[in-house]
Amino acid sequence: MTKDLKPGDVLNKASVHVVLFDSYNPDGTLNVYEASGSASRVILSRDLDYAKYKTYLALRYRGVVE
Repeated sequence: MTKDLKPGDVLNKASVHVVLFDSYNPDGTLNVYEASGSASRVILSRDLDYAKYKTYLALRYRGVVE
């Protein structure tokens, strides 16, 4: 996975978990949206270490217009 994610990109760990990328912080950590079973809703998780997602595949929808 590269560090050129754009808002709306998906980080996928097949058959395990998917998160939606929101943004980078100045220190390089990530902000992502993910489902939280304990909260029973989608939450914004902030300041996550980039290394946590090294086994995830970054995906981008090709139909996005910038």
